[in-house]
Amino acid sequence: MFAKDVYERWLVDGASESHLLRVSRLTTIGLAALALALALTSPRVVDAVVISVVASHAATFFPILAGLYWKRVAPAAGFWAVLCAAAGGLGSHFVLYRRVAFVGALHPLFFGPLVSVIVLVVVTILAPPRVPGGDAQNAGR
Repeated sequence: MFAKDVYERWLVDGASESHLLRVSRLTTIGLAALALALALTSPRVVDAVVISVVASHAATFFPILAGLYWKRVAPAAGFWAVLCAAAGGLGSHFVLYRRVAFVGALHPLFFGPLVSVIVLVVVTILAPPRVPGGDAQNAGR
């Protein structure tokens, strides 16, 4: 996914399949090394699991749900909702959780999705309405 969607699209346009395969393998090795480093430095395995869920599953739940059932949701709203929810959930876990009155009492697993919903709704309201079938008409261009 990274090799095609980010590397080829934004960094090296027109890279060969063998080059993209090499980038994909190196990315996988790098992410595995990062995961191993986090697992070895985390005092408890449960913390690592909570952090990974906060940064991924909790951040993507509402944008995916909105994309399926809310026709007006803007693609940019989904992008920013996932990004802000992951950042908000991780920030809540490391900075606020059990340290700040009221906000710190909210577990990061709930803080990230709350941020996600707020960003999703605000960006969708501020974004121009989507034209039905507009994406399909422009797909070939």
